[in-house]
Amino acid sequence: MIRLIEEKIKAEGDEAQRQELQSKLGLLRDELSKDRAALEAEVAALRSELTAQQDTFTAELDQMRQRAENAEREAQTLREQAGKSEEDAKAKGFEEQMRRDQEKEAHAQAIRDAVAAALEANPRADHRHTIIHGQALRDDQLQQMAQLGITVSFFPAHVHFWGDRHYDTFLGPERAERISPCASAERYGVRYTIHNDASVTPTRPIHLAHCAVNRITAGGRRLGEAQRISALSALRAQTIDAAWQVFQEDTRGSIEPGKLADLAVLSRNPLEDPDCIETTKVTRTIRRGQVVWAQEQ
Repeated sequence: MIRLIEEKIKAEGDEAQRQELQSKLGLLRDELSKDRAALEAEVAALRSELTAQQDTFTAELDQMRQRAENAEREAQTLREQAGKSEEDAKAKGFEEQMRRDQEKEAHAQAIRDAVAAALEANPRADHRHTIIHGQALRDDQLQQMAQLGITVSFFPAHVHFWGDRHYDTFLGPERAERISPCASAERYGVRYTIHNDASVTPTRPIHLAHCAVNRITAGGRRLGEAQRISALSALRAQTIDAAWQVFQEDTRGSIEPGKLADLAVLSRNPLEDPDCIETTKVTRTIRRGQVVWAQEQ
């Protein structure tokens, strides 16, 4: 626009017209100058706000690092106490397992305390922070998790692969009966999922459901009758609730219009006779609506 007016001024022979155009040009330049100043002020304000947000984030990150360091110091204290109390242990493997279990409990409590502190400083609804394994969670800890909105992903295949060792050696009968306490989580309203720990254990979803439903060890012992869950709960924990836990419930986790057509066809209804759920076989696998595997007839 300015260039066009300047060209008109050069082409204009009449002095009065030229002066009028010169005046318009001056006004236009003034307006552009004001707009530029306003824009620069707005950019400066945005930069200032971003700097403040970065400072806040840095401070919160420093606090989280400090809490993590405190948790590690607490774990180290527990390790030292465990070392003193287990001086008469006969096997080094027993001491190592005890140390790991104590670390897990300390770390799990540290996570809950850290989440509680973070939510108090920066309230956030529906955060879905998740504890992985949660192998030896107590009822009081599950109650605290329910209050904080913390979820958990259990590893019930542990019952099959190491349940006997926990019962006889590592945890003892009472604590071993509670490993992967899915039923307690349900009772206290903690939404949970179940998983395999690949590649420590095979990735076998049906066997995983069997472990959560029947809780049979490799030696044939029923470990934790009170922690058994229904077949429906075991399936939800690997489908609908698993999708929910990672904020993907709008695209997967159940068979309904608008979601990804990723599903498996089974040889039997796993909800019927759950004691035999492990005999269920996959007969067809569908991914994105296309059959990618089918059992030979």
